[in-house]
Amino acid sequence: MSELVIYIYESIIVFLLILLSRILSKDYFNKSRLLSYYLYFIAGMFLWIISAFRYGVGTDFFNYYNSINQLDIKNVKNFEYVFYFIKVFSKNIADNGQFFIALIAFLTFFYLCLAIYKLSPYPEMSIMVFLGLGHYFSSFNGIRQYLAISLILYALSLFYSGKKKRSILFLILPVFIHFSSIIFVVFFALVNLIKKRKVIYYPFIFLTIFISLLFYLKPNLFYNYIFILGYEVYLESRFIVTGSNIIWVIIEICIFLFYCTFNYHSKSFYNENILYLSIPFSLLSIVFTFLGFQGLIFNRIATYFNIFHIIFIPLTVENIRDTHLRRIVYALILIVSFMGMILFLGRNLAEVVPYQIFLRNL
Repeated sequence: MSELVIYIYESIIVFLLILLSRILSKDYFNKSRLLSYYLYFIAGMFLWIISAFRYGVGTDFFNYYNSINQLDIKNVKNFEYVFYFIKVFSKNIADNGQFFIALIAFLTFFYLCLAIYKLSPYPEMSIMVFLGLGHYFSSFNGIRQYLAISLILYALSLFYSGKKKRSILFLILPVFIHFSSIIFVVFFALVNLIKKRKVIYYPFIFLTIFISLLFYLKPNLFYNYIFILGYEVYLESRFIVTGSNIIWVIIEICIFLFYCTFNYHSKSFYNENILYLSIPFSLLSIVFTFLGFQGLIFNRIATYFNIFHIIFIPLTVENIRDTHLRRIVYALILIVSFMGMILFLGRNLAEVVPYQIFLRNL
């Protein structure tokens, strides 16, 4: 437990800062609102600092740490030039792998915190769910993918605030950082197309179930396309045998049922609120997590959809009309999220324990 202390302290401090920030944001006095912004900024900095100043923490740390010295544009795959230019920018400022790690962490948590601030009615709950589902610790590994994910979240925050032209830019940009994000773009467009035609979700549900069974029974059909995506490394045996376990599938199913219980009959479910994405995105998360039994690549795809739990869960809680019930659910989600974080760290699923700061290696 002593090895987890830094993360436990971080989660408590960040939660309290954001909770206080939300409380102060309701005050009509300018000074209180300004203090609210400062507290939220400080909370975001805590998330960034722990990620930025780690050394050797996370399975892919040294791959990214050393990649700053591999800047041959000929090695860029799938038009992922934006990430390449970020590396060039980092190297020109400081020819140091640690600076590159810190820069990516800053961009990731900057856009993530902006999206949460714009979309979530309970930002402190969003952060706890982010920690509880292990996304924060997974971001120590899938550095490039989580940068793409944070931009996607920010893109949707713009989209649902009426800034659709700007949102398109931030929705396309992740494709040039991590090409797999094109899968999210395609499904996002499909869900919106179905919604506009008022077909609801039944055809979409049957389609995703059919695809999941097809790829589960015949995974080679999907693996052939991995070569096109440029992620053939995931066809190595160590990635084929590593993936989901039944616990993650059960968690996704429980969250899906939670959405169905409290959202399906909500008046805001079918309007322009982002909440209408909760059920289809949750379903996709179940599908790809289930397919994760066939290999890690499917889990990576599932992340594009289950990351939205950090937005949908607080919005769903806000939808609960009974004040007493809402408070109970609010408290339960915080408790379960904290316990989930402890269990995730206890099993060291992202290899982020023990934590080591880079200053020790100077």
